[in-house]
Amino acid sequence: MVVFLHPHFCKLRGASRFTYEIVKRLQKNGFECCVVTIDKGDTKLIKKANFKLYELGGKLTNSFFYWVSFPYFLVRLIRKLNSISNKIIFAQSSPSHWWAGIYKILYPDTKIIWMCHEPNAFLYVKKVRKSLPVIFRVLISVFSYPLKVIDKFFVNRIDSIVANSKYGAKLIYEVYKRSADLVLYPSIDPDQFKVGGMKKNYILTLGGIDYSKRIDVLIKGYDGLPESLKNKYKLVIVGEGDDVGRLKRIIRDTGNGNRVLIWGKVVERELNKVYAEANLFLYGSENEAFAMTPLEAMASGTVVLSINSGGLKEIVRESEGGFLVDKLAADAFSKKMEWILRNPLKVKESEKKARKYVLRNFSWDRQVDKLRNYLVEFSAK
Repeated sequence: MVVFLHPHFCKLRGASRFTYEIVKRLQKNGFECCVVTIDKGDTKLIKKANFKLYELGGKLTNSFFYWVSFPYFLVRLIRKLNSISNKIIFAQSSPSHWWAGIYKILYPDTKIIWMCHEPNAFLYVKKVRKSLPVIFRVLISVFSYPLKVIDKFFVNRIDSIVANSKYGAKLIYEVYKRSADLVLYPSIDPDQFKVGGMKKNYILTLGGIDYSKRIDVLIKGYDGLPESLKNKYKLVIVGEGDDVGRLKRIIRDTGNGNRVLIWGKVVERELNKVYAEANLFLYGSENEAFAMTPLEAMASGTVVLSINSGGLKEIVRESEGGFLVDKLAADAFSKKMEWILRNPLKVKESEKKARKYVLRNFSWDRQVDKLRNYLVEFSAK
C-alpha cells in the first residue's frame, strides 16, 4: 500500500492536482493506494475519486490553531497510519514530511518517500518572506533558525526524496545536502487544456498575486510598449493575493487604468478558455523550482514569455516554441513582447511547436511510468 500524506485539497491545483493525478494512475497500474489528509475539500473530482481517502479533520496547516492542536492531530494521524499494513509512505507538500519524519522516528522500519516541490519557501527564500504580512515576517525571522533545524532533522529521517525538476533537485541539495533520487514533473491533462478559437487581443499573466511573482515588472514592461500596441492589446492579470493594492497603484501611476485589468479569481472550468484566448502569456517569477501556469498556457495554444532562470528553463525553451528574457527587467520584457506581438505568423508556428513539446514531455502517464518503476525498486530495498 502506498500511503500519500497530503495536508488538504481545498483546491485541485499544484500539489493537490499532483497527488490526485498520480494516485489515480498508479491504481490503474496495479498499485494499491490511499490518501490521508486533513481536509478533502469540496472538489467534485475528489468526491468522485476512485481511491481511498481518509479525512482526519482539523484546522489547515497555515493556521495558528493547527499548530496549537498539533499533538492531538498527530495522535490521530499515527492511529490511522498504524491501521494500514505493508505501507510505503509518500509525503507530499509541507508539512507532511514532518509528519512522516515523526512517524519514522517511532517506527524506523517504515519506508518513507518525500515529494519535495521545493524546500520550504517561507524558511529558505527571502523574496517569499518579503511577500508576507509584517507580523508573519517578524515571527518567521525570530523562529527561522530553530524551524530550519527541525526541518532538516526530519528530512534526514526520510529514506528517499523526489524533486519536481532538475533545478528543484539542485535546491534540495543546496539546502539539505542530499541528492534527489528521482525527478517527477507536474504535468498536463490534454483533455483539460486544449487549443481554443480566436485570440481576443490580450496579454495574460495568471497565478497568485504576491511580491515574489514580480507582476510589477510585467506591468512596467507592458507600459514600455509602443502606444499602438497598448491600444490593441490589454494586459490581463488573473488571480488573488496580498500584492493587489500595490499593483493597482503602479497601474494608476503608469496611466494604464483602462488597459491593465485585474480580473481576480477565475473558476477552474474557465481556465482553458482564458489561456487559449490570450495572445501571449507572461511569467516573471525568478528561480522557482517549477511553475504550472506556463505549461497550461502552452498546452492551450498560447506562447509563453518568461525569465531564463530556475525550473522555468526546463519548461519554456526557445528551441521548442518558447520565449525567454535573460534578466528580470521591464525593458527586456518590453522588447521581447513587442517582437512577439508584431510577428503573429511566426508566433503561430511557435504555438503549435510549444504545445507539442508540452504534451510530449509533460504527460501524467509518462511521470507515473517513472514512479512505478522507482517504487518497484524502492520497495525491494
